[in-house]
Amino acid sequence: MVANGRPPKRDSEGRIYQERWLMSPKGSNIPSRMSWIKIADPVAHTLYRCNARQRSASWTQGDSVTARFKTAPLKDDEGTRTHEDLGAQFFVGLPVHEYRDTMTLKNRLAEK
Repeated sequence: MVANGRPPKRDSEGRIYQERWLMSPKGSNIPSRMSWIKIADPVAHTLYRCNARQRSASWTQGDSVTARFKTAPLKDDEGTRTHEDLGAQFFVGLPVHEYRDTMTLKNRLAEK
């Protein structure tokens, strides 16, 4: 089973590779599946997004990428999501801008 983490991989040119997985319920026989692959190139200022399930891809180019993940409640009162700007940093000698995105889902079983 795939852990609920997304350790990024970086090549010698500074490109960052990251996978996103759809997690299966603990103890089920349903396998986890890869849903997205993202490749960021800070030198070329590009971000590639590959949807593994739909077999489609898109890319963005520019000096900054606007975060699509906004702080807001989820539809049907299922929980909340927050987007935090952590500011400019340096990582392995490269300038980066850090964000933290958090999604909190309500436990519907606990409410019953």
